[in-house]
Amino acid sequence: MKKILFLLPILFLFSNCREKIQGCLDPEASNFDPSADETCCCEYPQLSIRFSYNNYDTDTTAFALNQVYNDNGNNAYYINNINLYLSDFELIKSNNSVLRISDSLTVILQNGTLTNIIDDVIILKPNTFKYDIGTITTSGDFAKIRFKVGLNDLINQTNPEEISTTHALSKDKNLYATNGYIFNKIDIITDTSATDLITNFEIITPFVEIELTYDFSIYAGFDTEIRINADLKKLLETIDFQGDNVSTIQSKIVMNTNDIFTIVE
Repeated sequence: MKKILFLLPILFLFSNCREKIQGCLDPEASNFDPSADETCCCEYPQLSIRFSYNNYDTDTTAFALNQVYNDNGNNAYYINNINLYLSDFELIKSNNSVLRISDSLTVILQNGTLTNIIDDVIILKPNTFKYDIGTITTSGDFAKIRFKVGLNDLINQTNPEEISTTHALSKDKNLYATNGYIFNKIDIITDTSATDLITNFEIITPFVEIELTYDFSIYAGFDTEIRINADLKKLLETIDFQGDNVSTIQSKIVMNTNDIFTIVE
């Protein structure tokens, strides 16, 4: 019995001298390590969206730049280039709780104020298919995805001169006007008989909020990809480029924006 009592302090001392193992103890993280003693260095999964660009749900032909289409007045036209800002991505549960991207970006506003914004801004282009939206730190079952075509009021005050050239908000992306960012910019040959006359249609405000019903799950520690179809040709439905004025065309583009996005199951 005396020998056992003598060994106990030694065993206790040995256990306290063991080097503690550091690792991530958050089960939501990609590098979750339940054997760790102290938590550190957690890395979290990413949300990405893969876009397709079919013309219509029943048509498997991909949307293409510089492909001739007919407008609402049966006039031939083609799209030379198109850029849409997408931002404010939200994943919504059935109880209406909302998951946002956890990444943030420090920016300088036009008035010189330093502030933080959620860093989930992308520029949708018809020649790019996969977009990394940002980090997600919560798993669960979701019922909807919501986002804006355009930028919220705070982001729209950002000074693009102070943004990294690699970021979607940089002045190098050529999507900034005097009063803010250009939410939607479309370069169109509205008259194919005059192929050197490109007309620029620029939507500065308002942003359009898109909400898509979609039952999906995010699993702890795993990246999530959502597939969305963007029928960009629908932006120009109901438009007569020869009969409508610029203001009417811009208004129709804004109204048509709600119709271009659908979930790909």
